[in-house]
Amino acid sequence: MDIHHERFNELVDRYLAKACTREEFAELFAYIRNPAYDAILQQRMQEQQLATPETPQPQVDWEAIYSKITQQTQAPRTPVRRLPIRRVAAAAAILLIAAAGGWWWINQSQTPATPATQPVAQVQPVAHDIAPGTDKATLHLADGSTIEIDQNGRGTLATQGNTVVNQQGGQLSYETAKATDPTAAPLINTLRVPAGGKFMLMLPDSSKVWLNANSSLTYATAFTGPQREVTLSGEAYFEIARDKAHPFIVKSDRSAVKVLGTHFNVSAYADDQLHAVTLCEGAVQLTVGDRSSVLKPGEQASFRQQEDKIAIRSIDVEEAIDWKNGYFHFDNAGIEQVMNKIRRWYNIEVVYEGAKPSVKFTGMIARHEKLSRLLDLLRTTGGAQFEISNNQVIVKHK
Repeated sequence: MDIHHERFNELVDRYLAKACTREEFAELFAYIRNPAYDAILQQRMQEQQLATPETPQPQVDWEAIYSKITQQTQAPRTPVRRLPIRRVAAAAAILLIAAAGGWWWINQSQTPATPATQPVAQVQPVAHDIAPGTDKATLHLADGSTIEIDQNGRGTLATQGNTVVNQQGGQLSYETAKATDPTAAPLINTLRVPAGGKFMLMLPDSSKVWLNANSSLTYATAFTGPQREVTLSGEAYFEIARDKAHPFIVKSDRSAVKVLGTHFNVSAYADDQLHAVTLCEGAVQLTVGDRSSVLKPGEQASFRQQEDKIAIRSIDVEEAIDWKNGYFHFDNAGIEQVMNKIRRWYNIEVVYEGAKPSVKFTGMIARHEKLSRLLDLLRTTGGAQFEISNNQVIVKHK
């Protein structure tokens, strides 16, 4: 195999691993356009189809897609050869569109196949577009006072007992000046992140917490008891400082997650029927009602709000922590799951007009995009239409 064939296979491997940069993605398409690589492409397609035999394969207009990629990556405009209908069946990927800050692919497993002649949707001007969320929160102090904070703040915000609260941009931190009296009543703070916001918090024990939009965390300004305990509403990603003598416990509604030192994500929004705990590193014990389960890295435990039953499955943890890394990441997600993430991040109201679309979405896109850009990519599925009206997004079945 020559060096070019090795490079082509390397790019396919990176795409399958969802690790392509925009430049590598455009390079992969350049290979796909070259008929000399047809045999290798067909072989890789067959290998992937064997790995995902139930993935349907609708037709795709690769010419229109490549044209859109070259526009978005600002690559030189070149004549595009009319390609045969071919499928790069990568990780349930059907339709590929490069996006600023990431890439996008859409799975139409529950919608009619897209005709090969259908053009890829173009971005339409929006009179009242909606910007993405920013670093912002409200800090509720132990004395009942509140402090509004945003991404521009710097310096000391407050002193509570022996603890100093500092801000550095989108990060809040607690520093204990001297030993705290273990018999003293704990001083409780709550950090609330609104819809359209996010914020990072370093707790007194140096544990790190990233709070997603429409979430809050309640905690002591200094951990003095036999365990470190916080209460979460919404979603947060935790990197817990190891301390075997003082277990860390995250309480949320009817559940509790107990850890010693690990990285994990908890999604427990009150308006979500399904709550989930995803383990990235280490080990955690999840308790729901009178049932408990221990998770291993790469596993996600989910449970319904009114039930104690815990379901555990292996997942791509990147999907669970996409928001923390600055992306939306969907894996065969339904319209409600997709729009709930969008609603919280853009601080909008979602209205469904008529029957809810049954289309499924698989893909990634950077969360710094304006709302119209994101909806334009979703619209390319052909299964749903979106309209921005003031602070609403109206979802229609196509």
